[in-house]
Amino acid sequence: MHEQSAHAEHVYTCAQQNSAAASSPIVASWRRCMTMYQLAPEEKRTPLRLTEQEFRLAREQSEQLIADARDELDRLFMTVGKAGCCLLLTDRNGIALERRGAAGNDKEFHDVGLWTGSVWTEASIGTNPSVFELGMLLAFGVLGYIMRLFGYPIAPVVVGLILGPLAEQQLRRALAISQGDLTTLVMSPIAAGLLLVAAAAFIIPLILRLRGRGQVLSQLAANED
Repeated sequence: MHEQSAHAEHVYTCAQQNSAAASSPIVASWRRCMTMYQLAPEEKRTPLRLTEQEFRLAREQSEQLIADARDELDRLFMTVGKAGCCLLLTDRNGIALERRGAAGNDKEFHDVGLWTGSVWTEASIGTNPSVFELGMLLAFGVLGYIMRLFGYPIAPVVVGLILGPLAEQQLRRALAISQGDLTTLVMSPIAAGLLLVAAAAFIIPLILRLRGRGQVLSQLAANED
């Protein structure tokens, strides 16, 4: 509750300032939410929900988008679904057209508006007042763009984000049992083998990539000669 109040105060302060920071797109969105849409940052809101007829019309207008994204949604949900996440596909108007989620979490997601037919727009739900969360969103967006630009698969990173905390928890437990002795991590042949496989999976692609790059440079140099 205190954190939400602090965020609301920050939003009001930034919206009233005339500094360079206050002219950012985020602060401009905060101003629109308060002035144009009459949304208060301290209020908890759920997104608007379309009627069945409105939702049916929105899906008809985006049939091609839904068809093209269906396989990708299924693939992504197989990766992140076990972590309790759900996926939403929205159109350019913020209407949630398709959803993937576990049946056991349906009630919670439906109550907060993470459901088909909900409208996630600035006018409906406002802009998240947490600068930290928006910064994290921007950082991960840039990281995803760089990975796609250089051909790195995104799915392993998503799996790492899900399994990373579990691995850290088990590592702390093992070190606590062994009183900080790192050799306990390789005492078991199975554990040592898995660590070697993981190291090889990380190192071998780098070596192959560097070798391939060297061969290309050598071939270019030979052609110039």
